[in-house]
Amino acid sequence: MDITSNIKSNHYQRVMEIADRSDTIYIISPFLMESFDRVIQDFKNKGVKEVHLVTTLNVDANIQRKVNALHSFCMSCTAAGIKHYIYEDAALHGKIYIGTLDGEFSYGMLTSANFTNKGLYTNHEWGLWIEDKITLRALKDEVFNMCSKPLTNEDIFGIKKKVDDYFKKKPDMELPKIELTIKEFIKYKKKRPVDLQRNRLLQPNNRYVIKPVATTKDPYKKGRKPNVDIEITHVSDDFVKYINDGAFLILYGIGSGKILGLFEVLFPPVYTGEGAYPWAITTRNLYSNYSENWYSFEKIRSRTKREYPEGIKTLNLIQWGRGAIPVDEKFGKYLISIIKEGNE
Repeated sequence: MDITSNIKSNHYQRVMEIADRSDTIYIISPFLMESFDRVIQDFKNKGVKEVHLVTTLNVDANIQRKVNALHSFCMSCTAAGIKHYIYEDAALHGKIYIGTLDGEFSYGMLTSANFTNKGLYTNHEWGLWIEDKITLRALKDEVFNMCSKPLTNEDIFGIKKKVDDYFKKKPDMELPKIELTIKEFIKYKKKRPVDLQRNRLLQPNNRYVIKPVATTKDPYKKGRKPNVDIEITHVSDDFVKYINDGAFLILYGIGSGKILGLFEVLFPPVYTGEGAYPWAITTRNLYSNYSENWYSFEKIRSRTKREYPEGIKTLNLIQWGRGAIPVDEKFGKYLISIIKEGNE
């Protein structure tokens, strides 16, 4: 392995070195350049026939810029006659560039540089140049085990129209308060559409876990809301043992006495090694209307005491400071029925 950087050379040149020996390029980067015209033309000139792009597509203050970048990618590839595929990974942070030729891995980089003009040219970025085919395959396979199914040109155009229409209606809005979802365009490999996810709640052997949120010193008050779409949650070693792909998290707001929402775990937990909460889990809110209005519903302890008194012992564990509370199937379905009722 060799070191690559923007000090004596730049990452754009190294990406083009990959393209020199490749007919297929894999770009894995959470941030993207706004215009792909030049890079796609350079790829075409070097004989690249196919480009796979993995990035984030989170609804935040940068959503218009990201969607415009993806639109540029689609249009540039289409104009150049290059096959192209876009995949979404909401938790993506790594930056990887890989090439293959006739199905065989050629060169690649594992680096700090995003696929932006600053990342490729001017920022002080460093990475490792990789020629080992086994390492490149392992990197590529791990990335593609975590991302969504490909989004089509039509998906990207649909997202762009929805985002543009939203901002036309709210031209003076404060960006951090965006209330917009695009989840209908994104389909994950290890999950089903939301309606089928909800059907899974009726199947036996699902794992239900109450996850307390906030603390007694910083209670969950009206005005706070859980994410109504994709949520990346960092949890401890003790918590993660209860979680697997397809588990359901029932969020409980400490200090409010109320249920906040229902989230399905989309992928197996990912170990980050960071601090006291080294596991990242990607979840999706299944009943966003309920979560938007959680504060208007009855306290769960009062309702449970009246309707399901045997569940009080489980709720008592919250007061004892438990960070994760496994729930049996019967009580889990009872709590979910309350959430579903409030979602309608």
